[in-house]
Amino acid sequence: MPRSSQTNLVGAATSPTAKGEQALAWLLRFQGSILLLALLAVVMPTSWMEAINDAIGLEPLPRTPLVEYLTRSLSGLYAYVGMICLYLANDVRRFAGLIRYMSSLGMVFATGLLLLDGLVGLPAPWVSIEGPVVFLLCLSLWLLARRIRTSTGVPIQLVACSEEEPATFTREPESCVERYDSDPACPAR
Repeated sequence: MPRSSQTNLVGAATSPTAKGEQALAWLLRFQGSILLLALLAVVMPTSWMEAINDAIGLEPLPRTPLVEYLTRSLSGLYAYVGMICLYLANDVRRFAGLIRYMSSLGMVFATGLLLLDGLVGLPAPWVSIEGPVVFLLCLSLWLLARRIRTSTGVPIQLVACSEEEPATFTREPESCVERYDSDPACPAR
């Protein structure tokens, strides 16, 4: 067996590219699943949020409409991004460009988190974990997505010049037009 491929569980050869795609899909599913846990905070009673806040040693959580809105909407936004990650994991080759873009934005976001966490006075373990972990996760996604070759071909077009001739598929639209215009059997446009 060549070094560049191995056999998967069903006996088909898998290339290093396929392994990279599988790793990217797995990592997106992992990230999406973690982010979906934020849905709990959307519906969590405020008293639970206060208890968590107190347990990590922060100042008392104010009970104002703005704090309620921000904590719940941010949690909802995290869950929304998690759903997008799960969707992208279904076809990483098709969405490789979007995954690279989102990962790039994620690295900028992670850098901002690191700075913000330090500026607002979050506990040192929080500051040292949140931003760097998000950055490394996004960097991993970006590196894996960068290796994926996406399709750059022209969309397939159906060409049929006459009822007797079966339809053919082609990827070269110019040749379709030339054939259509030059074939006397083709009806006029």
